[in-house]
Amino acid sequence: MKRTLIRTLVILAAVSFVACLKSAESSFFRNFSLRQLVKENKNCSGLDGGTEGGGGGGISAGAGGLGGGSREFHSSKGDACLCKLKPAAEGAVDETALMASLASDVEKAITSSGPKIVERGTPDSSGFYFVYNFDNAKGRVTISGKNLQADQYSLQANLEESGVVK
Repeated sequence: MKRTLIRTLVILAAVSFVACLKSAESSFFRNFSLRQLVKENKNCSGLDGGTEGGGGGGISAGAGGLGGGSREFHSSKGDACLCKLKPAAEGAVDETALMASLASDVEKAITSSGPKIVERGTPDSSGFYFVYNFDNAKGRVTISGKNLQADQYSLQANLEESGVVK
């Protein structure tokens, strides 16, 4: 019984390891955490770093075979962070400054992990996006925020990557 359990665990660990090695997504996509981004951002004044409440996200991935040993992939995931406002800043989040600071950190994270940014935008003061290319693939990250109550601020991130792996 113990031997079967150990064998099963070893096989599962090996399969997981191989699956990670063959992942088509960029390291930016695989390592992205909105909560970590907020915690490490020194300019998120007024926010407690996302330790109150919170949210997770789902990851969905799809792959299809192509001729010649290539495969197509499309991956997406979302992440959310509910931040409690510090008492001195309740109801007074400077969204423009907050988003500019977060955008700067996201831009650094993208470029330091390899992809090249090909488009960026700020549809309004409460959000931004980046479109990037890497290898034979492209990705997009969108982050937006909004005040929920006098003492809570919600951040939402959506990431998508797609392309061809040879």
